[in-house]
Amino acid sequence: MLLVVLVLLVLVIDLVRVRWLGMETDRVAERPWHLRARVRILTDYTAGAVDPPEVRQFEAGDELVMLRWGRAGRPVDDAWWTSADIDGAHIVPAEHVEILDVLEEVSPIAS
Repeated sequence: MLLVVLVLLVLVIDLVRVRWLGMETDRVAERPWHLRARVRILTDYTAGAVDPPEVRQFEAGDELVMLRWGRAGRPVDDAWWTSADIDGAHIVPAEHVEILDVLEEVSPIAS
């Protein structure tokens, strides 16, 4: 039970940080978009997932493949996700991530 409460608390904190503080509100996606990249975690960060309920500690120097993605008509979010699974992903704000290598990209802006 304590783990569930902890996961919910971490998720609420993530939502506040990512959705309201980390969102690029001046850009709206013109089309579905995604960015998949090899990244490095810059500072320690703890993130939670809903299903399965899990807390994950990212440590400075960790290198992994993460995603950014969004839908047309929605603000372009700069948060990084461990997967496209909304319930199972761990979300890390952009200020904790450095892009090392872009693996795949579809721009939110049609050109």
